[in-house]
Amino acid sequence: MTLTSSAMEWPKRNEEAFQRGKRVLQSLECDALSFSSDDLLHLTLEIFLEQEFPKKVNVSEEKLKKFILCVRSCMFDNPYHNWFHAFDVTQVELLFRIIVEN
Repeated sequence: MTLTSSAMEWPKRNEEAFQRGKRVLQSLECDALSFSSDDLLHLTLEIFLEQEFPKKVNVSEEKLKKFILCVRSCMFDNPYHNWFHAFDVTQVELLFRIIVEN
């Protein structure tokens, strides 16, 4: 798979979509299919930042962004195992962590 430079550029954030997503990130009401692929990049980053992941694993936010972009670009183009599914799994794992910690 060849990655184009545009596939590895962090997109501009749609603030309305980001705020809408942020409100439901910690609930089962978060519907990945109601967001664009780019919106999900920002929400995925937010999940990792809320959990202080970069600090815990000593990685910069820029490297984390590149990793998230790479994951998205390597996902299959099919109806199930795709970028939306990857976000959905990540978001549900956040919910599991919240439940376990409380």
